[in-house]
Amino acid sequence: MSVSGKPGKRRSSTRSMVFVVGVAVLLLVGAYMVPMQTSLGQGVTDHVVIGWRGAYRPASHRTTFELLYNNGTYANITLGTENPADFSQHVSATEWVTPTDSVQSIRWAEQANPSELSYLLGTSNNAPRPFHPFAESPVAYSAALLRVLQKNDVNPKEFGGPNIVPGSVPIASLPSGELQIDTTAGGNKLAQCQPGQTPAALVRLMSVKKSS
Repeated sequence: MSVSGKPGKRRSSTRSMVFVVGVAVLLLVGAYMVPMQTSLGQGVTDHVVIGWRGAYRPASHRTTFELLYNNGTYANITLGTENPADFSQHVSATEWVTPTDSVQSIRWAEQANPSELSYLLGTSNNAPRPFHPFAESPVAYSAALLRVLQKNDVNPKEFGGPNIVPGSVPIASLPSGELQIDTTAGGNKLAQCQPGQTPAALVRLMSVKKSS
């Protein structure tokens, strides 16, 4: 019985499949190399920071730093073995906290995990970049937080965050009452803000204030 031609067809089919898989891999690598031009107008939601605090849970003896958002949620960083006496506000029997915006608590976070704190403050990994093509959670600071920073003479740059000199933000000019940390100066596209860098949105606001 003749089976002439069948082995050749199988080899051709195999080569075609290898070619298709190779093209798919190249397209996938290419997609990771080219950042997406994501903007807030494309359904990306800001994490608007309104404050922070340290938290202690007596039952587990676990201490955390909590960065508070305006929607009632928060992000946290696990701290070390801080003194329970420093958590002076007993919210309940199961949760003790520091005063909101305590400098001591954010210093704990910087000592425990400086890179994670920098990220949460808006200066790492939020904007698209090669091998990280999609946006994560863009960060903004509320006007209320900016007033607290000014009152307490605190610059987030001290903790790996953006350079926001106390009193430098023309709060009355903030669109929607928030300062965008990782967006471009003239629009809502995301742009990486490096640790210690003045946010582009603030640079633009300051230049407008000077020219007016």
